[in-house]
Amino acid sequence: GLETSVASAETLMGKVEDLPKTREGTGLAAAFALWGNKMDLSIWPADAEHAGRDVFSEILDKAGENLLHDDNAKLEDHCEKLRAKGGGTIDIIVDNAGFELVTDLALADYLVDSGVAKVVTFQLKSHPTFVSDAMEKDLLETVEHYANLDEEKYPNARRAGARWQKYLNDGRWVCHEDSFWVQGLAMWDMPDALRDDMNSRCDLAFVKGDANYRRLIG
Repeated sequence: GLETSVASAETLMGKVEDLPKTREGTGLAAAFALWGNKMDLSIWPADAEHAGRDVFSEILDKAGENLLHDDNAKLEDHCEKLRAKGGGTIDIIVDNAGFELVTDLALADYLVDSGVAKVVTFQLKSHPTFVSDAMEKDLLETVEHYANLDEEKYPNARRAGARWQKYLNDGRWVCHEDSFWVQGLAMWDMPDALRDDMNSRCDLAFVKGDANYRRLIG
C-alpha cells in the first residue's frame, strides 16, 4: 500500500538520485522498475557520483541474472538516441498501485532528469478490475503523499515527491486513463484512437504487468 511503500522507497530514491546519466544509468533505472526492492544493492558505491561505470555494470549484470531474456542493450541504445536528440516522448503502461507504482515513478523521474525523455505519459486504468489496479487518482495521491513526507525521516522520498509534483505541474508528466487497460483484449485489438495516439506520439513504451505481457503474446 501507499503508507507501507515509503520505508522501502526511501533507500531506492537515494539510489535513483545517484544514477549516472549514461546508458548504464538507464539500464539500472529500468531494473529498479522491474525488480523494485528485490534489487541487490550490496555493492552500490559509497561515492556513486564519482564511481566508475564498471561498478554500475556489475550491479546491472546481477539484476539480469534471473531474466529469461534480456534486451537491455537494445533499450540502452534506443534511449541514448533519444537523449542525443534532446529527449523523446515515452509512455509507461502502469499495472499496480503501491510500491510498484512508486518504482514506475522513479523510472519516469530518471528518464526526465537524465534527458532521455521530454515527456512521460502514464497509461493508467479507468477503473479497478483488481483492487491494486492503478488509476490516475492513485498516481496523484502517491505524488502528494511523498511530497508531504517528514523531511527529516524520509529526505530522499520527500525530495522525489517534490520533483514529481513539479513534473506534473509543468507538463513533463502526463496521466491518461483508458478502459482498454482493464479489458481482456490483445494489444493488436487496441482501440484505434489509443493506437493512433501512441503511434503518432510515443518513441518508446515500457509495459508492466503479467496481464499486459499476455496481451503482447496473445
